Amino acid sequence: MTTPVLYQFHFSHFNERGRWACDYKGLTVEPRVLIPGLHIPVTRKLTKGASTSTPILVVNDDEVIAGSDSILHWLEKQFPEKPLTYEDPALATEVEEVTALFEGLVGAPFRRAYFDYVLKTYPGLLTRMFTLDRGPATKLGMRIAEPAMNLLLRAADNITPETVAEGYANMDTALDEVMVRNADTGYLVGDRFTKADLTAASLLCGTCWPRSLSFTIPDEARTVFEDWSSRWADHPGTAWVRSICDRYRTA
Repeated sequence: MTTPVLYQFHFSHFNERGRWACDYKGLTVEPRVLIPGLHIPVTRKLTKGASTSTPILVVNDDEVIAGSDSILHWLEKQFPEKPLTYEDPALATEVEEVTALFEGLVGAPFRRAYFDYVLKTYPGLLTRMFTLDRGPATKLGMRIAEPAMNLLLRAADNITPETVAEGYANMDTALDEVMVRNADTGYLVGDRFTKADLTAASLLCGTCWPRSLSFTIPDEARTVFEDWSSRWADHPGTAWVRSICDRYRTA
């Protein structure tokens, strides 16, 4: 097998889930970091128009696995040595159900709430984050296009006062759900680490920004991130997120 290529955004909770899964399974990948907005022609070409989302894993130049959940399923089949589910059918079903629960609660709702805050409070920050490793021409072009890109982002992600409020409420609900489900064993399903824990911890990383995440957060951005997430600082669910990341996000 040639080294698989992982097309991704640097700052993204779904992309972090895909990276974490690859690292946990021991799959070395070649990262290709895309710029949000400018990524669409690339992802459409890779998936033959089926998706514009990231991450996308390309294996042996011809097998395309789009989306972090699909990547998790592919990894589970290819690398069963470190299982992220159970052989027991009932527990395996519960893992899938809890995984889907946190995808729905946190996925897009988190993104809407966070982007709304940053776009209103710290204009220009997202553009600077998205172009950290790019040359001067790209950075300048993105700054010029920023007002239009921000409008497109709000439209594409359906960022409205109602969806933003839903995002904050969903984060509260998700952290409460974490505490209920891990009360007996420390894990969300059964007595060991599964894709349910990986999904919840990676998607909820924005509530506490663990230092063990795979991406480096610039000091300017970390201050903004931590200001935004301070509302959950005392929620015990964030301690669980940090603990899972520190114990299992080692690569």
